[in-house]
Amino acid sequence: MFEVTAEGIQKIAYENTYYAWRSDSKQIIGDAIRITYDWDRILIEELPTEEKKKKLGKAYFSLYYQSNVMRKHQYGGPNLIRQSKIDQNDNYISAVTKLNDAIKDVDIELNQKSDIRPEYEEVYYLKVPPSDAGAIKANGIDFSIKSEWTKFTSYSPDSDLQLADPYYTVYESSSPTSARKLYKMLKENPNLLSNVNWNNLGDWFTSNGIKYEIHFSSWS
Repeated sequence: MFEVTAEGIQKIAYENTYYAWRSDSKQIIGDAIRITYDWDRILIEELPTEEKKKKLGKAYFSLYYQSNVMRKHQYGGPNLIRQSKIDQNDNYISAVTKLNDAIKDVDIELNQKSDIRPEYEEVYYLKVPPSDAGAIKANGIDFSIKSEWTKFTSYSPDSDLQLADPYYTVYESSSPTSARKLYKMLKENPNLLSNVNWNNLGDWFTSNGIKYEIHFSSWS
């Protein structure tokens, strides 16, 4: 039986979270879990459900050393997912248990100990994107905005991020709460910003009670 103890909860760096994964990653999404994986890593997230748990589990498996340095393809993410027989009907506990069991089975098959040590974390439920909360791109008159469950960003029309010393002005959410508010508004009406231009965007945020921050490049 898998159990996350207080001692076992570790902070997972941002680059291992849902939205930061490489574009070639794959997902299994059910009512209770979201599994994101590629060759080097597997992330299992417990999703908000009708049970309304305040704390949700997250488990991260780093496979790079075993699958690339040791060159043991059995430890590659897609192969472990296949071996574990995880599917969208699993819950968080059963998914993590199956994956740990699959790793043990591969260890036995190869007669070695892989020493894969999952990182476990418990997070507040509002920080976990629901199963249908993919990123939204909305367009204004002369700008676009990327809205996610915990963050939004919008660059000025004259920003140039390709320069050696990038030039930009960017609006960002001041907190996950403000990001969620905008996300829900755009989810309901994707054309919400269609009549707003960049120069009035800050006023639009303020009038709609959306807190934001504005950042500039070093020479803006």
